[in-house]
Amino acid sequence: MMGSGTGSAKQMRLAGLVLIGVLLSALAAWLVAAAQERTREERFQTEVRRAEQALIERLRAYEQVLRGGVGLFEASNEVSRSEWRSYFESLELQTRYPGILGLGFAQRLRSAELDAHESAIRREGFPDYRVWPRVSGDEHTAIIYLEPFGEVNRRAFGYDMFAETTRQQAMRRARDTGAVALSGPVNLVQDKGSSQQAGVLMYIPAYRHPLNPDVAGRREALLGYVYAPFRISELMEGVFGPATADFGFAVHDTAAQAPLFRRPALLDANADRRLTAVRTITVYGRTWRLDFVGSRDFAGDVGIWPFTVFLAGVLITLLLFQVLRAQRLAQERATALAHEMTTAYRESEAAQRAIVDSSAEGIL
Repeated sequence: MMGSGTGSAKQMRLAGLVLIGVLLSALAAWLVAAAQERTREERFQTEVRRAEQALIERLRAYEQVLRGGVGLFEASNEVSRSEWRSYFESLELQTRYPGILGLGFAQRLRSAELDAHESAIRREGFPDYRVWPRVSGDEHTAIIYLEPFGEVNRRAFGYDMFAETTRQQAMRRARDTGAVALSGPVNLVQDKGSSQQAGVLMYIPAYRHPLNPDVAGRREALLGYVYAPFRISELMEGVFGPATADFGFAVHDTAAQAPLFRRPALLDANADRRLTAVRTITVYGRTWRLDFVGSRDFAGDVGIWPFTVFLAGVLITLLLFQVLRAQRLAQERATALAHEMTTAYRESEAAQRAIVDSSAEGIL
């Protein structure tokens, strides 16, 4: 009975060891899964920061392009059409900075100057040129340079951007501060007659010199605006491109109702809502909110799988169980064999004693 009880106790201990091994394997798998999730989150946040910085740097690059255009006017106050074209071609914008539709200059005009201005541009070889739309007020602008001067950009030739409220707000801000200003979302004139896309415009004022730096002085000395139009979708894809294919994002102008841009993956069923980030940046007078969400495949190859850890732990536990069980069985067999040998020895000793005793009686 004691041996049976001892065997049962040993079996219970082995079963307990197996249970502990399985539990430890599950704990190890959970820890690996948690570590992987932290790694995915860290990688995602790193990619978000890179994307945010890439957008800011691209806009700064465009700012420098516009400042170069202003530099032409600061050098002479008058820039010819051929000089403007040469400056644009030297930049290689369409190759180096996809997303920008062109580089333009809008001349500032008073109402009394409109007729003379139209006549001067027509004499340059554009007989159908006109400033449009004609609106009331004394201050106007007219796009006179816009490169590349192809069919799409010709649609904006002569357009008075000051006649449209959203553009005018940005132009006034640029004029009065002397700084770069970004407009809110607009429908670009270039897209007229085709599918409309959200766009924005970047402005920087060009002044006559010497310049009185107060607001009244800036308004009086204003020559016009060096500007660049952007389709938001092309700008964002040009900035982010395929490098961010495994997460979606949306760009909102916080003062506008509709988003400026939304990558469809943001609404995809494959989106992983555990990987989300929101960034807010202020760019040239506008506040943009950037929403990011990772896909389920984002940073999938982050090391060993948790299930593999659990399976390996269970297999090791079972292997250890078999080793201990085999060792216990061997010990039991050795004990039984020793018991049998002891019993046989005692029986042999008793037989020999009986022979000796009987022999003594015969001899006697």
